[in-house]
Amino acid sequence: MIAVRTKTAFYVKEILAAVQEASRDPLERAAQNVARDAIASIKHEPDIRVKGPSRGKNRVPTPPGYRRRRIAKGGFKTDDGRYQAVGGKVSYFRKSSPRGSPPFTHVQHRRGLRDMIKWAVDPKTNSGLAGLGRGAGPMKYHEWGGRRRPRRPFMRPAMTKERGRFAGLFRNLKLARTRSGRALNARRFKR
Repeated sequence: MIAVRTKTAFYVKEILAAVQEASRDPLERAAQNVARDAIASIKHEPDIRVKGPSRGKNRVPTPPGYRRRRIAKGGFKTDDGRYQAVGGKVSYFRKSSPRGSPPFTHVQHRRGLRDMIKWAVDPKTNSGLAGLGRGAGPMKYHEWGGRRRPRRPFMRPAMTKERGRFAGLFRNLKLARTRSGRALNARRFKR
């Protein structure tokens, strides 16, 4: 009769720490891909300017498919202290994207709505985040619609498009290259 004794050790906390550490890069890549798809879906549609009054009975008629861009109420003070009204001799028109398609951005010098899309990884919850950053409160109406605003989603279609590629990002995690993985290997070979 032969007697054999074996000892098995399973380090759950260390393995989970190694998986969490190794998955940060794929999580960031996944969030980045979703954000990039959302940014690419938002097209630039410049305002059109038409010479002619923007107010009054002789104002320029609105072209089909466009809406009149609101000009900020008020104006500014000139150097000599007089008040100069905004608008007057030029009318601006803005085209809206079709219902159900991603919104247009109209800002020319900055990227507008595209600049508000951010991505990050939250190490506490081990999750990748992609969405609108600070100052983008009113932009949620594009995604979800509002009382008088139609839905113009751009984040959900980007997420749906990228969802099939998520598994491929996590396929070959290098657990041995993480700090927790190296500590596990050192413990395993210790006698």
